[in-house]
Amino acid sequence: MSVFQIEPATELSPLEPMLDRYVRMVVERMAADYGVDFGDPEQAVRHHNARFRDESASFLKPPGLLLAAYLDGEPVGVGGFKAAGPRRGEIKRMYVEPRARGLGIGRAILERLLDAARLGDFDVVRLETASFMAEALSLYRSVGFTDAQPFEESETATTGMKGIVFLELDLKA
Repeated sequence: MSVFQIEPATELSPLEPMLDRYVRMVVERMAADYGVDFGDPEQAVRHHNARFRDESASFLKPPGLLLAAYLDGEPVGVGGFKAAGPRRGEIKRMYVEPRARGLGIGRAILERLLDAARLGDFDVVRLETASFMAEALSLYRSVGFTDAQPFEESETATTGMKGIVFLELDLKA
């Protein structure tokens, strides 16, 4: 397993099939567990990929960071960090393929993202995730993330979407 920093000149398309699988899984689970209707699943995937491409600029310039994990030459994980206000950062698009879970990939990505936040002198790091992502929640809580109120920068805070968990980590504690 290798974790690489994605550089600005790097083509993001190798990550898209993995992100497609991630979005499809989220759409299916949110519909089944919480009755959330995203409309056409294929449109949701296209929308997510377009948003990822647009948002990647904030990951690719300091203090942002975009990481991809590879196993046997295939992308199996991704995670991004970006500034989200004065001394506040946000972790976004953190995902590890099911076949690669349990190998420490998620923890390796998360620790590198948190290191970037500390080096950037951020006070707080926030994230949002789905409540059905038990492994992710366990990982986040294991490094000190605690429940938080929805935050302004969140994609879902203003939608009232069910099943979303907001977390934050005080880096100065």
